[in-house]
Amino acid sequence: CQSDCRLAYKNNEFHGFRCYDISPEQGPVTIDSVITVSCIRKLLRITLESAKLLDRAKEEQDRLQELLSHLPSYPKTKDQRRYKDSYLAPDALFFRHPSLLMPLFPGEETGPSAPELSMASCPDSLPGTTPRNDLPCWKETLQYAAVHTETGTFGMGWLAAAAAKLGLGKDALMLLYEKGIDYVLHDNGLAYEESPRFLNYCHLTKPAHYLPVMMEAAGGILNAINLMLLQTTPSGEIRVFPAVPKGKEELTLYQVQYAEELTKARTGYEDWDDISFEGFLTPDGFRVSAEQKNFRVTFLAVESTRNALLKLILPGELSPDGNAHKLERFMQKGQIISFGNAAEAKAEKKTKPPALLCHPAAWTHRRIFLGGGNPHTRYQQAVDAITCPYLFGNGWNYPQTPYIFDFGPHSKNETSCKEYDNAYARQTVFSVQCILYCAGPKRVGADLYCPQKGYGFLKADGLKAQKQPGPDDLREDFLEGEQPALFRLKLPRGRYCLLIISGDGEESSYTSFLLPGHGTQTDTGILPAGRYGSVPLPFILPRDGDVLLQISSKPGYRWKLNAIFVNKEGGL
Repeated sequence: CQSDCRLAYKNNEFHGFRCYDISPEQGPVTIDSVITVSCIRKLLRITLESAKLLDRAKEEQDRLQELLSHLPSYPKTKDQRRYKDSYLAPDALFFRHPSLLMPLFPGEETGPSAPELSMASCPDSLPGTTPRNDLPCWKETLQYAAVHTETGTFGMGWLAAAAAKLGLGKDALMLLYEKGIDYVLHDNGLAYEESPRFLNYCHLTKPAHYLPVMMEAAGGILNAINLMLLQTTPSGEIRVFPAVPKGKEELTLYQVQYAEELTKARTGYEDWDDISFEGFLTPDGFRVSAEQKNFRVTFLAVESTRNALLKLILPGELSPDGNAHKLERFMQKGQIISFGNAAEAKAEKKTKPPALLCHPAAWTHRRIFLGGGNPHTRYQQAVDAITCPYLFGNGWNYPQTPYIFDFGPHSKNETSCKEYDNAYARQTVFSVQCILYCAGPKRVGADLYCPQKGYGFLKADGLKAQKQPGPDDLREDFLEGEQPALFRLKLPRGRYCLLIISGDGEESSYTSFLLPGHGTQTDTGILPAGRYGSVPLPFILPRDGDVLLQISSKPGYRWKLNAIFVNKEGGL
């Protein structure tokens, strides 16, 4: 380490000082890591501003300015296209956290100017900040960090906030979902380092223990959304809706074999064309409320919580001449200034959000629920868990679903097609450079077992196919019976889990499932009409052969069988 730290970089010697530094949790041992220099620069800027406000001695202010001007610049990769963690760090470094984004957020050393204003009306940079003409380099840096940062509870908020500081609203939204919410968020709105979709890397080698809720994710989501709606520039100008999601993403996070596959991998992020916020507080103590309709700002109000100089970038649609400009006005504590139609903003408050929110847009197409659940939520989560990949540390465990059986009325002459997209997404899973899809459903009626097909019932007596109005095409039809039935399936050896869907839209039911010889059984409990059970049934098949699934009920009820997902968890 000492010999490394005596090396020269950027034509400057270390002068033999043992000024060791390290980017926390990822390294390497170095000097002048980005996170350290950015933190020092931020503290010096705050100290210098405080010295001016407190009218400290000129010598003290000059000394602070001198220290600020002598801080090193940030290191770049050999091709000069992006920044890297430190001068001694390799260009291709995998990050525990995206610390090299500190100058973007929370250092606030750089950021795009308001697009409505000319460069002459906004200073290019302040003392101790990075010029805006280097923004393409920071965009490349953000894209690299988004792909090469460990998945966890804190990285997504940092990445999304950096995207918002660059004005990339659609990318900020994408990063929130695809680098965090898709993994860590439970349907109670809290984030954990373990979920049905994810286990954090740092827990892989530790004994099993209770993993509490982690606050970084919730704070990161709120902070990123705040920056998408309201920002202040390094020189203090307030901007509303600086990074509202609109259009297409500019960052490419995934490599695919064919260009058209990328559209299948990431779809569904909506534009925020109509949106409002109320009472957001700026660092200078101004409370801001604003509304936009069809991407046009219709209302803006600023309240001062102290005596201060307001610097506001007024959007063109609220300006008398139709052009955006910077408004400066000294405001007294409690004073309010507003523009546009306040009635529209108040009317928006009367609209209540739905009790349950579901979002399927992340690249895995896994459904994200907020606000509790409804009778179908557990079923949808169970289907996602059996078909979507599981992130174990930083490695994907891809599901293998060789069979999906859809039970109900079925004949060889049947020509009608069913739409399964409302039941589950055709899963896209990235494996190196290609996309794989999970199996499509096989329509199964009261079919007898056939060795050529490898599946079917041992007896068809007592089996009855029904079709009732259902919530999706997978659950609208089913087989039912009062006497036990045996479904036979030929499988290669391996570890398996069956996800069995059972229920009826018009009749209550009770269904029990047993794997004779495997000691595995489960049941749905009594399901009222319109409720559907989704029960897992794991087992190990030590050698190639047949598996028998016994389906039964109890007096007073009929069993129901809507669908079976056959998931192979791995070979032996």
